[in-house]
Amino acid sequence: MASDNSSLKKKNSRLAKENQALKQANQDLPAASAAAGLNVWETEEKSGKFQLKIDNQTGQAVSDLLVLAVAANGRITLNSLPSYFPVGGVKPRYFYRKKVAIGGTEGSLTGAYAGSDMVCLFADASGVYWFKGNRGQIEKVGS
Repeated sequence: MASDNSSLKKKNSRLAKENQALKQANQDLPAASAAAGLNVWETEEKSGKFQLKIDNQTGQAVSDLLVLAVAANGRITLNSLPSYFPVGGVKPRYFYRKKVAIGGTEGSLTGAYAGSDMVCLFADASGVYWFKGNRGQIEKVGS
């Protein structure tokens, strides 16, 4: 009887933790959906620099936008990103802008390494940082 009670307590504790995680994920859905509205793509090369189009349809200005060009054959995640740029390796082509207003803007990549896929990191108006991968997937940084 005591072991059954202990087993039920452990199961109840595990279910409570899972429930809390699901509640948090549910709260993040609207923010992740808004974050998905930031799109970046390469348009052309001018004077040795790759030109970018940035379309911010998140409904709010974003900050600390960092775009990286990555040579990848598959899906790039936040956790896999460091493997594409080893310490002492070739520096990536990148673009950084402190603030990006709602709507469209342009920029250019700097650096030496030309990758074919774009990934970006940015903060929403609440200060939450997001990663957008090369297949459009959104990850909350620190989650």
